[in-house]
Formats: sequence, structure tokens, C-alpha cells
Amino acid sequence: MLISNPYSEDFKVRNHSHFASIVRVFLEDGDLLEDENIFLKDLSEFLNINNEEYEHILKHYHTYPPYPVYTFNSRFERLYDLASMVYSEPYEEKRQDFLMRRLAKALGFRDENLVYIIGKTKSLLALEVNAEEFIDEMNNMYI
Repeated sequence: MLISNPYSEDFKVRNHSHFASIVRVFLEDGDLLEDENIFLKDLSEFLNINNEEYEHILKHYHTYPPYPVYTFNSRFERLYDLASMVYSEPYEEKRQDFLMRRLAKALGFRDENLVYIIGKTKSLLALEVNAEEFIDEMNNMYI
């Protein structure tokens, strides 16, 4: 069985593009908020983006091609990763929910479903489910 290298150039480009997409969402209404900046620093470490790359992406985020997530499973997988980071940080709950609304919207979830999706996400993370269980539960959620 051939296993692809998770640190291949394509993998790195995709991570940079995902990161740039989140930067784009955070900057759509002006400057980065303090919590957004902290989250981006943590996310850059998680994605193995060094300081030089981080600064470049912040300045040139619009030059990175988007890698859209089309399937619900892909959206839920990404939501799980991002939510795990947001809710593990020492932000006040209001700030966590604010960040999650922005991130969930950027992943393509509809405005009218955000309250339910974020609520379910929080309850599943409180139960410490793994990614597979999270995706399964989210797919079986009734909105």
C-alpha cells in the first residue's frame, strides 16, 4: 500500500491555502482582533507554518488559491480540527462562539444552521469524541 507523504509540497501548499482562507475571513471586516491573532498563531504552529511563511500569508493572503471543501464529511472534519483548537484556548465563551461562527461560515455552513452546528460541536467536544465519532454524529444531526 502506498502512503502519501503528509509533508509533500502539495500538502504544504494546501495548508497555506487553508490558512490564507481563514485569514481572509478574519480580515473581511478590517484588522485582526486580538483573539483572532492568537488563534492564527496557534493554527500556524499546528499547520507547520513558520514565522516567515506566517507573515507572508498575512500580507498576501489574497494570492493563495482556495481549496474549497465540498462534502459535508470534509467540512465536519475541518470543523472538528478548528473547533478543537478554538475550544481548547483560554478565550471567554462568547469569543469562542464568535470565532466558531466565522469559521463555520467560512467552511460553507449556512447562517440559519450555525447555532445548531456550533451547539452540537460544543456538546460533542465536551464528551471528548474523536474525529470519526464527531463526523458520524454531525452527519446524523437533525436541523
